[in-house]
Amino acid sequence: MPNQLTKKDIKQIVEKSIEGFAKIVAKGFSSLEDKIVGVKTELEDKIVGVKTELEDKILGVKTELEDKINQTVDGNDKIIKELKDMRAENAASLGARDRLYAKIKDHESRIIKLEKSIKIKKPAPVLKK
Repeated sequence: MPNQLTKKDIKQIVEKSIEGFAKIVAKGFSSLEDKIVGVKTELEDKIVGVKTELEDKILGVKTELEDKINQTVDGNDKIIKELKDMRAENAASLGARDRLYAKIKDHESRIIKLEKSIKIKKPAPVLKK
């Protein structure tokens, strides 16, 4: 019986099938590995791009914030200077007022002394015709 398969024939067929399947699987895995490497490279590139974009935006926000802080500090400096000037003006005004009050008080006492020392005569009544 020439068409009859022996164990040896079956073993050879199975081994060849396994080898063929192994080659197909190896080729498939190789192709899959290439695709994975490609996707990984794409993702890394995109991550670098996003990171760069975020760094640029953060730098812009940081610069804008520093400008606003500087404007606020400058404004506060102007307000502080104005308050110091007002305080100095107020102190000068209070000193002038105190000197005026002292003179007025002294003036009042001098008038009283003068009135006591001079006997002021009442003016004569005016006669009506």
